[in-house]
Amino acid sequence: MTVAIAAGVLLIDKPVGKTSFAMVRAVRDILNIKKVGHAGTLDPFASGYWSSA
Repeated sequence: MTVAIAAGVLLIDKPVGKTSFAMVRAVRDILNIKKVGHAGTLDPFASGYWSSA
């Protein structure tokens, strides 16, 4: 998983097999914050860039 951070927005290369909720949970755990939002849901079988703030 590759992560880029700019102005409070994370751009994450989501791997195949992870759900968007699993990605939100990982960001919450890693950054130790409660509120995390994302710009759109990727299918669990798709890989690609996923943005979060």
